[in-house]
Amino acid sequence: MVSSAAMSPLADRTIATVGSGVMAEAMIVGLLRGNLVTPSQVVASHPRAERRAALEEAHGIRVVASNAEAVDGADVIILAVKPQTLAKVGREIAAHLRPGQLVLSVLAGPTTGALVATLDHDQVVRAMPNTPARIGSGMTVWYATPACTGDQRAQARALLSALGVELEVEEEKWVAMATAIS
Repeated sequence: MVSSAAMSPLADRTIATVGSGVMAEAMIVGLLRGNLVTPSQVVASHPRAERRAALEEAHGIRVVASNAEAVDGADVIILAVKPQTLAKVGREIAAHLRPGQLVLSVLAGPTTGALVATLDHDQVVRAMPNTPARIGSGMTVWYATPACTGDQRAQARALLSALGVELEVEEEKWVAMATAIS
């Protein structure tokens, strides 16, 4: 019997969460619940030691204080910081991003244009999961930049489907509209 993790587009991929709050934790829970990844494939960064300890204890994942350290070995980076900290966090991680890494932003507001400019990285997905995503019953509308590969789109689709229903849109303006409706 082959595990579903082995068949997942996320198999053998490392997932990093930068800004490991409620939404990032919901995504981690969904990935683990769906057997899309194992705890050893997930690393979460958070500035507070007690939050790191709680995430490590609850999910068996690796935790680090440094955003740059989380990003270094990751294939997919879930960017889930508060929008007002994007410039600061972007400066911290931009130098550590490399071609082939997918950055999946769940920030309300910043467009892919702003993300690409801030991160100096063009393989970006902008997604807006809604609150029911926290229990796997969400609806996530997402947009991938033209630089994203088919494999990266499959990774984003698998990751976002762990939160409920996902819908890729052709135009980024639909993500903003979905955000407004949510």
